Amino acid sequence: MKKRIIKRICIGIGIVLVLLVALYILFVNFLQEKAMVLEQEFAHIEDLVQRDTIDYNRIYYYTDRTVLDGTFGAVERATKNYIRDVYKELEGLETILSSLEFQGLLSAEAILEDGPLFTNSQAYVEQTREELQQTKDKLLSLLEQDKIMEYFDDVQGFLSGIIQEELEKSITDDFQNTKEDVEVFINTLDDYLVLVSNTMTFLTNHQDSWEFDGEYITFATDELYNTYEAFITRMNDLSYQLNSI
Repeated sequence: MKKRIIKRICIGIGIVLVLLVALYILFVNFLQEKAMVLEQEFAHIEDLVQRDTIDYNRIYYYTDRTVLDGTFGAVERATKNYIRDVYKELEGLETILSSLEFQGLLSAEAILEDGPLFTNSQAYVEQTREELQQTKDKLLSLLEQDKIMEYFDDVQGFLSGIIQEELEKSITDDFQNTKEDVEVFINTLDDYLVLVSNTMTFLTNHQDSWEFDGEYITFATDELYNTYEAFITRMNDLSYQLNSI
């Protein structure tokens, strides 16, 4: 579920801006040697993003250092601050999706340990939904032109104008699909968690009408069984949608 969307957001946000900055530094044909140094620096980050498993610590290693000075150093610092903040949000999202708590929701072990009231599981779902909403808001904010330009407040002179111009021409279109990816994915993920919560509530409300038989739940009536199966089917459908985004 997590790898595809994380990779798409990484490419949509991080790499687009990294390459954009390198392009307009090269475009002005000014201080080619420094431009090449900065392009190589960003290439390290691009390489890390393209791997199957993202090494966030290595990304932060590159985003936390500055190899240039002067105006180019200001551009480098602003861009790396932006990239770092994006990946902090992505790391948080990946941490949630990879967690044992998330992966174990409604597992046989969780039902046995936390059912039939599901006090801990319901609290986790509520907290995770809040965290996901915060992550969505921050990521969408980071895709807004005005927010991006805030990172470049310390960039003075002609490069500031070039950055503004390039953002006006490119960022809105380039990032629109990424915005949609973020919204659709996290909204669908929220729907999934709501469905998990509703399923647990259903089991709580009918706690005297079901029991475990091996690793499966058996119900006192076919109606209750069919309702539970409808919950599970819908969750499987949402899982498929999440994997398809």
